[in-house]
Amino acid sequence: MDLSAISPAERAVFGFGSLLFVNGFVPWWYRIQTVSHTYRHNAGLGGWSLLAVLAGFVAAVAVMMRRRPARGPWPDWLFYIALGVIAFIALAIQSRETQSEWIGYWLALTTSVLMVLAGVRRNAERRGGWV
Repeated sequence: MDLSAISPAERAVFGFGSLLFVNGFVPWWYRIQTVSHTYRHNAGLGGWSLLAVLAGFVAAVAVMMRRRPARGPWPDWLFYIALGVIAFIALAIQSRETQSEWIGYWLALTTSVLMVLAGVRRNAERRGGWV
C-alpha cells in the first residue's frame, strides 16, 4: 500500500479508529467497586460499547482498503463521519446503562469525536485537491 496516497485526515481516521479498537481490549473502561475488591472491565461489559469498538475497527480497515480513485455510493468522508457518530451514540447509550465509566470509556468517547472531526477535515481536503 502506498502510504503517500493517504491524506493527513485519513491518517487521523486510521489512528483514531485503531486507538478505539485497541482501547476496547484494555480493562479500564468500567470500574466497579465492592467492599472487598475493585473490578475493572473492558468494552465487553456492554453491547453498545462493543459497537463503538467495531466502528473504530471498520474505520481503520476502510482507510487501509481504500483504492484510488474513490468511487462508490458514499463519499469516504461521509462514511468516516457516520462511523464516528455511531461510536459516539453507542457510547452515550452505554453510559446511561452502566454509570461506572472510567478512563478507557472517556478516551473512547473523545476518540469518537475526533474521528468525526477527521471526517470533516477529509471533506475539506477533497475540496482542496486531495484525491
